[in-house]
Formats: sequence, C-alpha cells, structure tokens
Amino acid sequence: MASHLSHEVDQLLRSFDISQPQFNVLRILAGVGSEGLGRNDIAARMITTTPDMTRLLNRMMEKGWILRARGTEDRREVPTTLTSLGKQLLKKIDDPLDCLHTRQFETVSPKELRRLLKLLKTITTTEPYS
Repeated sequence: MASHLSHEVDQLLRSFDISQPQFNVLRILAGVGSEGLGRNDIAARMITTTPDMTRLLNRMMEKGWILRARGTEDRREVPTTLTSLGKQLLKKIDDPLDCLHTRQFETVSPKELRRLLKLLKTITTTEPYS
C-alpha cells in the first residue's frame, strides 16, 4: 500500500519535473528559512536515505531551485538555501499535493488518521534492531 501511495506522489511530482528526494530537500529548506543548511544537515533530515546528496543538490542548483554558497568565515561551510524559483515551485505543488493526499485518505476517518499518525510516530522513534 505504501508503494502505491508513493507512486501516486511520484506521478504528481513528475508533472512538475521534480523527484520526491528533490521535493523533500525543498520542503526542508523552506522550513529552515534564509540561513539554509549544510549538505549533511539536509541529508540527516531526509525522509529516505539519499546516497549522493552532493549530486542531488548540484542538479537542483542547475535548475535554479537552490543556491549553495561557501561561508565567508569558514570556507568549509556550504549552506544551501531556497531560491525564489524554488519557493515558487513549492507553491505550485502545494494545492495539487493536498488534493492528492485528501483523495488518498478520504475513506479514513479523522480518528483513524490520528491513530495512524500515532502508530507511525511510535515506529519511527523506536531504536532500529532493538
């Protein structure tokens, strides 16, 4: 079932020429504001593991969705921020994605959704292999 839901999201995002990992990066950066985040911090917040974060970020920079600039005080720092084009793309995706999620979960009651979220939170906060 999860793969079916994910496939529908993939199809929607594909119509905007963006992948789920790229969309996840945009959402992460939108949440942190103008200071941005470094590559490792973005990777740590991703929903799914992305093996080559640098390549993913480079492709997104080529599309104009993000900006990566070396720090002036510490040249090892390379914060990544969202561009206005990236923000515009997120705005375009928001309503269609909300509609998709509403359709995907229309047969689930609010009480059931709260229970599902609680269960998912329990699963994701449990130590792996314990």
